[in-house]
Amino acid sequence: MMPSSMVEFYGKHSNYACGYCSQKSSCHSDGMWAHRLSCEDYQDLIDRGWRRSGCYCYKPIMDVTCCPAYTIKCNALQFQMNKSHKKVIKRLNKFLRDGFKEVHENQAAQSTEAGADTTEYDRSDTGMVEVPRAPSKRPDLECFEEAPVAQNAPDRTSCSPDEPDGQCLNKPQSGSSSNVSNHSSGSGATNPPKKAKLLRIERKREKLQKKGVSGDDLERLMKQTKGQNVVKSLEDFLSEAPRDDEPAAHRLKAAGVMGSFHQQYWLDDRLIAVGVIDVLPYCVSAVYFFYDPEFHFLSLGTYASMRELAFARTMNRQLPSLTNYYMGFYIHSCPKMRYKGNLQPSYLLCPEVYSWHSLDATVKSKLDASKYSRLNNDAGAQDVNRPTEQDLFDVLLLRDRKFIRYSQCLQANGALAEVETYARLVGKQCAKRMLLVIA
Repeated sequence: MMPSSMVEFYGKHSNYACGYCSQKSSCHSDGMWAHRLSCEDYQDLIDRGWRRSGCYCYKPIMDVTCCPAYTIKCNALQFQMNKSHKKVIKRLNKFLRDGFKEVHENQAAQSTEAGADTTEYDRSDTGMVEVPRAPSKRPDLECFEEAPVAQNAPDRTSCSPDEPDGQCLNKPQSGSSSNVSNHSSGSGATNPPKKAKLLRIERKREKLQKKGVSGDDLERLMKQTKGQNVVKSLEDFLSEAPRDDEPAAHRLKAAGVMGSFHQQYWLDDRLIAVGVIDVLPYCVSAVYFFYDPEFHFLSLGTYASMRELAFARTMNRQLPSLTNYYMGFYIHSCPKMRYKGNLQPSYLLCPEVYSWHSLDATVKSKLDASKYSRLNNDAGAQDVNRPTEQDLFDVLLLRDRKFIRYSQCLQANGALAEVETYARLVGKQCAKRMLLVIA
């Protein structure tokens, strides 16, 4: 059976410019080109420190590169908003409701310091990678012959755009862009906008009425909630945007689908921001975000992060394994990149053992002392997914238009250092599932 993923390993890419510390030849990473890549394989790769830029996948060489980049994730189900997050959503909802631009005195300072608003230009991690030239030609799979041993290849679901588990990164699902569309309210709306508290009361009443509650029971339940200090969730804040039946200056609607896709933010027929995310078996992964600088006062990057977190929570109801929101890389040595730690609870990936560790004061003190650090305190802990010699024999290769195992290549051509390096970097599971193209 044809493997779901097919990659071409480039190896080490060194001495290119860093977008964070501005050194001209201090970045180092390993890279490979993904001709095809399933969601399952990419999930395993990012859990070993890989990220993608388009079809190019890269893994920083942490103990050598100038600005070590730690994979960071936030538990979406346990996420707790802070005051900054709430202010961003309230400010945008107010802008949608009355159309007035609200600028805070510290807005300019927040845009340059380590705060949530820096999300607008830092979420993509583009400062960490220089993408080499794409392969000049994609391998022609129809011409490949299958060596006898390849019949023993592990049974994997083939990559299909119609199945979420087999979504290819370089084959976006048609119609997979979701629109955050906005429309001006009709002319003649003269009623002043209602305050958020009154809107919440009305929505509470409507929900109870839809459940069939009426009369004295309805009034009793409404009185029970009156005056109570109810902690609002992320979804509560996002839902306070004006509804279609309420007078407002602008409208905001969002939709989501499975796969790798773009989320567009439209303001009255004007595209003002685009977010790119991947939906994977265990997470929603933020890939890239860009916006119109004219709307910087809305902190669109932070707002989009909140929507993506909420989207991850929604997806969890359909796919219980999806519990996390991945934010790319956390770079402690670069102050403007520390904002990602504001989404709590967050966890960093140990670059040696590939275990997850809470981004707390203990971990931060380690990174203060040394920008590269083994986060796992257990000296005896090891990478359980590191391939053994026996595992290397089973690495699946594509050579001379034939599927072969690395054991066959050893017999015919001897050891290939690039195969062993590749297997160590991607882990034994991916090395056995993915097809490695060898010249």
